[in-house]
Amino acid sequence: MSLEIHGLTARRDAALAYLGQRTGTLEYRFLRYAAVADELFACGLSDDSLLVDLGAGTCDFDFYLRTVRGWKGRYRPVDASIDGTDQNYWVPPLRYEFAVAIEVLEHLAFPH
Repeated sequence: MSLEIHGLTARRDAALAYLGQRTGTLEYRFLRYAAVADELFACGLSDDSLLVDLGAGTCDFDFYLRTVRGWKGRYRPVDASIDGTDQNYWVPPLRYEFAVAIEVLEHLAFPH
């Protein structure tokens, strides 16, 4: 089954185009993602895990986990640009094993 059947090729190409427009290089962001992924996997992240990503944006971390690390778990992005969630007032509506907020603190009104 080809990637095109699932529309994955277009989504991958759009994600790569977006990544090229962001500040910092993809390689630099992947260094940060590698450090976070190492910690998550050390804590037990597996292909059976649900990972919630607060402030996911266009899901760069999910892209990294799947393409570089081969992770096949469930990923739930939480971001105003994706689902309209205001992260200043977000309350987790579901059960999850892991959560990250890699690039969100600088956007919160009260980060502490």
